[in-house]
Amino acid sequence: MSRQRPIAVALAVLCLCLLAGVVGGVGTGIDSPSAPSTSGTAADAGRAAGSNDTGIGAGPLNDTHLAVTNITTRLDLPGDGSVREGIATPEPRLGTAVAVDDTELRARFGRYTVEERFETARTTPERRRIIGAELDRVAADAETIATEERAAVGRYVDGTTDHDDLARALGLTAAEADARRVRLDALRAGISTATPRARTRLEALDTQLAVFGDPVRDRVVEAVDGTIEPPTVRITASDAGTVLGTIGTRYRREAVRFNYRNGGEPQLETTLDADSRARAVYPWIGATPDAQITSVEGFPDAGLFRVTVVHPQGAVVTHLDSATTNPFRESQSLRLSDLPRRSAGTATNGSLRLAVDRTYPDGPVRVTVTEAGTGEPVQATISVDGRTVGSGTGWVLPPGGTYRVTATTVTESVSVRVDE
Repeated sequence: MSRQRPIAVALAVLCLCLLAGVVGGVGTGIDSPSAPSTSGTAADAGRAAGSNDTGIGAGPLNDTHLAVTNITTRLDLPGDGSVREGIATPEPRLGTAVAVDDTELRARFGRYTVEERFETARTTPERRRIIGAELDRVAADAETIATEERAAVGRYVDGTTDHDDLARALGLTAAEADARRVRLDALRAGISTATPRARTRLEALDTQLAVFGDPVRDRVVEAVDGTIEPPTVRITASDAGTVLGTIGTRYRREAVRFNYRNGGEPQLETTLDADSRARAVYPWIGATPDAQITSVEGFPDAGLFRVTVVHPQGAVVTHLDSATTNPFRESQSLRLSDLPRRSAGTATNGSLRLAVDRTYPDGPVRVTVTEAGTGEPVQATISVDGRTVGSGTGWVLPPGGTYRVTATTVTESVSVRVDE
């Protein structure tokens, strides 16, 4: 995560370093318009209750995936339990920005320390001890990061923190994980002297840390340190995990299921096992022309397999837990113009016509504003439940539940109520 820092943040970090010694411790709502989709319709899907056999080759996870016609299924949260959802727009905050910069500063310092210790080590046993100690340190940090992620979600679900707080906290976990990967990069310089076990362990740790990174969280980190404008992030969370979505040049969605990460006896042992399981969990792979699994990577010491799928609407990267065989982290990148959609409602007031199209529950919504008589586009202000999200025709992230989309000009206003 290499980014240009605002001068004010850099000065703040420097001041904190001098005073406290910081080394140590662990689209906007509407995107640009795109051509209307003319093929396919999205089914109005809901969560299907019930459990499923999770053995190799078992069927789709009905309790975790939305069954949607003409569109990829998505990792979801269970319908039982307390679920909280809403919209975050994580703006820059000095505290979070300093925390991110502090994390990266410590990463650079840690890398320098490791490299310096390697240079002064005279024997292979000395270097191996350095590698072992660093791997222990990074492993402990990885557990702390995972614990902090769950704790942040728990605080959000019980109402202690708000939408923006959770977005910032999850962005910070990504930054913390990335910083530990920098330390692992430093160890690779001396990996030729490491034991085979240490090499395997290093790659396993790197993989465990990599799963915390995601384009959605990366955008949040860039926003809180002032590098980009604050994105609009749709959040759904429960004790079982989180779902984040944001609109940029594409719609990006990240889903995490804590309860599908086990660490027990592996049931998936080979890439063929993982390929078979992915096809069972994502049955649309075999049913969709031009959809294909492009890679299956196994990381036995990390207890996971990473599967990448490309398809006509975009791409999916999913991580299967070796023990539960279930996807515990999933990242989807989808082209907005290719998402099938159906009408959620239309309304006309005077010369102003508003049309709202849905893709799937919690997915992006297409808003079209035209002149009722001619069909010509109108640059009206668009709001969702009173929150301004843009102007004219474009894509909106829904807040969840029942909400109202309103288009307003100088002289007229028209609204459509949407039930998610």
